[in-house]
Amino acid sequence: MINRSLTAGCVLVTLGLLTACANDNANDHGSNQSSTSPASRTTSKSGEIPPAPKQPDGINPVRFDPCFTIDDAMATSAGFDPKTRTRSDLVAGDTVVIGCSFERPKNADGEVTGDVIVRSKNTPIAGAATSSHNTVISRDPIDGRPAVVFTDDAFPNFCNAAISSTDGVLEIVLSAIPGSTPASSSCDQVRGVAENFASALGDK
Repeated sequence: MINRSLTAGCVLVTLGLLTACANDNANDHGSNQSSTSPASRTTSKSGEIPPAPKQPDGINPVRFDPCFTIDDAMATSAGFDPKTRTRSDLVAGDTVVIGCSFERPKNADGEVTGDVIVRSKNTPIAGAATSSHNTVISRDPIDGRPAVVFTDDAFPNFCNAAISSTDGVLEIVLSAIPGSTPASSSCDQVRGVAENFASALGDK
């Protein structure tokens, strides 16, 4: 079964490494706004999704909320169970992360063989590309946008794709969990998963 503590640890450690980069984002988003409202973006989603946390004043706000923009059909087409949709947010100083996590459907043995966090961040893509804690695998575009595929050296079983957006980046954090059914590695899968979710950005 999936190790929720490890996933949460990955989120917090990665955020800690990127906090120093948050103030370098040169994009001017105007006045601070909360994440996109559910009413304006929702299509079909399983369960009740709580709102994103309040963002502090005077920062580059995150406006793209994956929990309300990624519908059940998109989660399913990427290979994840929409019924496992869970908020994955963090506000730490000037760094804001608004996101959602999903698990893979269980296999025949009742095992979860992977999960994903889709999160929008107000940190620049340069932070992912230049961090001394990251190993860059690819700088090829994803869905026509500048992107960096990398691993965080502290969490080698996870593979990340950071995709440029108007918020800063949309980051896909993928884990493939070994089980009785063999699965491709996280980094073998992450580009296809990221292409799917990046399409939700539209003009963001």
